[in-house]
Amino acid sequence: MIYASGPTFSSAIDKLRSAFMETLTWLSNHGLSVDPDKTELLFFHRRTLPHLHGNIPTSIKFVTTSSTFTITPTTCLRYLGIFFTHNLDWSPHTKILATHAHSTIKGLGMLGNSVRSFTIPKWRKIFSAIVLPILLYGAPTWFTDIKQSAPIRLLQVAQNDACPKIAGVFHTTPTHLTEKLLCIPPIRCRLCHVLRSAGARLLTLSPSHALQNPGKTRAVTLLPSFIPITPILPLCAEVSHDEPTYVSPPHPALLSHLSHPNLRLLSVPPKPTPNSTTTALKNRLSTSSIPNTAQIYILSEPPTHSALRLSTYAIFLHNCLCLSGSSHASSTTVASLLSLRTVLSRLPTASSYNIFFSDPSLMTQISLPRSRLLHIVTVIRDQLTSFFFSHPSAHFTCLRIPSPQRWSRKADTDTFAWRTPLHQEDTLLYHTHPTPSSHSRMFDEWNSSFTPKPSNPPYTPFSSDATPTLHPFITRVIGAKNRDLETACLQIITGHSFQAEYSERFRIRAHDNTTCPHCTHRYTTRHILLHCRPLESIRT
Repeated sequence: MIYASGPTFSSAIDKLRSAFMETLTWLSNHGLSVDPDKTELLFFHRRTLPHLHGNIPTSIKFVTTSSTFTITPTTCLRYLGIFFTHNLDWSPHTKILATHAHSTIKGLGMLGNSVRSFTIPKWRKIFSAIVLPILLYGAPTWFTDIKQSAPIRLLQVAQNDACPKIAGVFHTTPTHLTEKLLCIPPIRCRLCHVLRSAGARLLTLSPSHALQNPGKTRAVTLLPSFIPITPILPLCAEVSHDEPTYVSPPHPALLSHLSHPNLRLLSVPPKPTPNSTTTALKNRLSTSSIPNTAQIYILSEPPTHSALRLSTYAIFLHNCLCLSGSSHASSTTVASLLSLRTVLSRLPTASSYNIFFSDPSLMTQISLPRSRLLHIVTVIRDQLTSFFFSHPSAHFTCLRIPSPQRWSRKADTDTFAWRTPLHQEDTLLYHTHPTPSSHSRMFDEWNSSFTPKPSNPPYTPFSSDATPTLHPFITRVIGAKNRDLETACLQIITGHSFQAEYSERFRIRAHDNTTCPHCTHRYTTRHILLHCRPLESIRT
């Protein structure tokens, strides 16, 4: 790819011609050539003024010693599967993705229908594995959540086409009801989640990476100095600059086994009971008799409504809570390492420290870390080295304890209560307020923007908050393991089924029979389920 910029079209073409001729010379010296049919040219520009910027050329000629190339500028350029236009209008790109998704959904129709097909969980997996990647392809490139209602609407319509097929309901069923039943968030909430994930990934890159230094790309892109450098991701990505500084990890061969005379690592029996754990803690921790001893707890457990892993930490000194908090990461070990890093940076003044941790691989990774954890382990080792240097008389004792025995969450608060057998009165209870993950925030944003509509009767799947897991009503319906019964239940609660009210609203010209086949009353859902006398024996 060759990029050139200039105040006018002619100046940009001159720079482009010089760079292209240099490229042709290099290719010719190495026995290579350019395929004219695969060479495309696109001018990026806003509204042009001919007396200031000149006219857009219809074609550009490149003359070499052996041949002549004529390239015609295009209005839409495809690069790495993303379609660019001259003014960065992303409607063509999203329209192509939506068309691709529509054709994929139509092709998936051969897998089944509303009578015989997969169950809803399997359809959701198919949607997440096949259709969703098509709709979200290249989203961090174009999505800014600012005046983009047209591209988002195109993708939302494609998702709306997939929801009735997954649920087995009529296409006239309102979209908000179908999404609520299937726990599939609107495409805008999904795009925000993808962009926040891209922002979190951007923070893990090294400082020398090009995406972390967009100003250094001026020498490559030839961007004029008077044009400011914009951030790589928009504001909705929520990229925080308060993250800890990236530390370049050393080579694994340079890491030695972590050891210090004031650092002890104890172990517990493979399957301890609560009483044996308490006894082991009392007997083996000789430093617990020292009054000025800090107790540090790092406990890990996967949350129930989050794709990330949660690790909570707490520091006690003189039986008083000094610090508590939590860390989130993609794995339990990484979350525990982040908690340990935070604890070591905020240690209170004490003569000895007892660290209790539940992750069995925590100390193993500190001694012999994997390559992807080197940058975190390096920071922890440096913290321990500097601490022992400034506090030579301090002692650390590390002990792995069983995983938390109980996990509870109160419905009225976001307080997580961890309970585990420890030596202080056999029980420790402390509370943290963890920051919700991006995946959980996606559903929170959906619930805040969702306006429940009254239903008759009031079914709870339409009024309760959406979660990543299916509603208990849907779960019980799936338990019947009957696709026909499954779709019939969903059609009944949405009100879009073959009954009198539906025919009078959506099938006026069809002249459907709206009389109950068992009696002379109107054929409605309430009549069949509650009042039809010939069906009374079936209801009882």
